[in-house]
Amino acid sequence: MLTATSITFDRKLLLIWLALFIGALVSVAAVWAVWSFSTIQVIGLFFVIICGVLLALAPDKRRFILGATIFVIPLNIDQSFMLHPSPGGADSLSVGLFEIFLFLLFAATLFRMAHSKETGAFRLYPAILAPSIAILAFYLISLVNARDLLWSLFDIINFIKVILFFLLLVNNITNEKDLKVVLFALFAALIVQAIIATLQNINPDITDTMLRFKLGVSSQIVFEQGVNPFVRSGGTFGNANHLGRYFSLVLPTAVIFVLSPLSSRSLKIMSVVTSLVGVFAVINTFSRSAWAGMALAVLVMLPLMLKYRLLNFRSMFRISFAVVVLALFLFVFGQKIWDRLTLDDKGSAMTRITTSKVAFRIIEDHPFIGCGINNYGAMLPEYWIGEDTFTRKAAVHNNYLLYIAEIGILGFSAFLTLLVAFGSRIRQAMKGQSPLYTAVAISFMGAFFGMLLESLSDKSYKENFSMLLTFWGMMAIIEAIIRMQNKPQLKGN
Repeated sequence: MLTATSITFDRKLLLIWLALFIGALVSVAAVWAVWSFSTIQVIGLFFVIICGVLLALAPDKRRFILGATIFVIPLNIDQSFMLHPSPGGADSLSVGLFEIFLFLLFAATLFRMAHSKETGAFRLYPAILAPSIAILAFYLISLVNARDLLWSLFDIINFIKVILFFLLLVNNITNEKDLKVVLFALFAALIVQAIIATLQNINPDITDTMLRFKLGVSSQIVFEQGVNPFVRSGGTFGNANHLGRYFSLVLPTAVIFVLSPLSSRSLKIMSVVTSLVGVFAVINTFSRSAWAGMALAVLVMLPLMLKYRLLNFRSMFRISFAVVVLALFLFVFGQKIWDRLTLDDKGSAMTRITTSKVAFRIIEDHPFIGCGINNYGAMLPEYWIGEDTFTRKAAVHNNYLLYIAEIGILGFSAFLTLLVAFGSRIRQAMKGQSPLYTAVAISFMGAFFGMLLESLSDKSYKENFSMLLTFWGMMAIIEAIIRMQNKPQLKGN
């Protein structure tokens, strides 16, 4: 029952939030009026002010930083330097909200280590770290053949950030509460992306606004459905395929909490909302490979849920309800989905074949250490196929071939070692006693198989920094789960 005291508190809290929001707006407007800041700098400043105040108010600052670091990954609110567009990797050096929170997480980690009485407060987790370092080493070795060292520098710096993020994240998930903070942040970030993507579909003019804000743009589809063209949502990723793969990577975790009976009420509600808006949004990306990856993820998850007893009689009702909701989505979008799968795509699928031919030619000439990390674009002028002008400007739409072409067979073997290690660690994480940890591991196994399939038809998991962070973040979560299962006493508060 609500009391007068609780109502008063809620009103005060509302006033605090309003004052915080208005104060941030006024401060940013004043800065914008006095100095010649770009729009992206103003937006970043607004978030910094909001997050700074929230950090000051947060009772557990480390967990706030932990969640905020995860939340800002897909937003891509950053400032780019030395812009040099690449068809297969990083385009610039970027500093933004993610880097700010990564630094804060680093500081929080040092503080926790200094005050921790536990031995081995910071661990290296060699099962994932060793192949990651090996990949970085082959990045550096490939510089021998690199023609554009600036492009290589962009990818190398980003990969160093990825490794640092992995280490900081895994060492800061020390108990169940930390894990739930990370999950909530993942779901909240997906919901924000889904809202932005939906707005892009409702009003395509938002594309121009987002382009001015440098927050990514939605990409216009290359063929017409019937008479009217429709928009593919790109969110703040700026690319519909990247966004679709992001959804298919995170959505399985929300779905498993919807279907299973084990999550807390708040996590269950968050999972339901995430699943509904996420499925709606992933359909609207019109990414065929993302659809296939999501479908495969669910097919992998269901038998594993049965094996590890995460399904019961009530789960059958949830699954039936989910099927009804999915059928409703298919009824609403069925014609567009069918058209996307069957109508002429103006050669979009065929480009996967022609770009692969170019990749094989580059691999044949640079088999062992590759042509140089992020230097695929530097090779295109002499390897493109004359009858297909798309291959003159586009990297191969295959994650595996792109890695082999740029860092060679030796470097790709390190990448394969990482994938095998991740799959093995997921299997180990599924075998623990905690149903929560098992559920997360099963959802990651589904997402992992979906990623393996999607990588055959695009390059998001090598090219896009946010996708790299999300994937290595999943590996950090799995390593943390294995550690927590081996030390049950760390599951407390």
